[in-house]
Amino acid sequence: MALVAVAGGGLAGTEAALALAHCGHDVRLYEMRPQVETPAHRTAVEPPPLPPSDTMLGALYRYLREANPDDFQPMNSNWGLVDPMPDAPRRKLVRRRALAARADASFRSWAAGVGVAPSGDRHLAL
Repeated sequence: MALVAVAGGGLAGTEAALALAHCGHDVRLYEMRPQVETPAHRTAVEPPPLPPSDTMLGALYRYLREANPDDFQPMNSNWGLVDPMPDAPRRKLVRRRALAARADASFRSWAAGVGVAPSGDRHLAL
């Protein structure tokens, strides 16, 4: 594999370097400071509870936490990651709409529980 140079050891740079390394590339990370860290590395604030795994964000977090690091495959969001619905509709579009409605309700409930106010009435269009 090719040698890939990544400039910047902040959150985005280290994440890019990690993803490239997992894909088998040789990675060289360049940072202007002698130590690679951001203010997020030094914070003492506890992270909020993770979103439920029947939401897309929660399902992605679960995938990242539980994936085997030896054969980790980066991936984008997809409905196959979220918790399955019992008695889910068989038609794909109807099933995805049902998953989206469940995820929306679950995410709103989680957000209210951690003190995040909704920023308007936005809906996922499928």
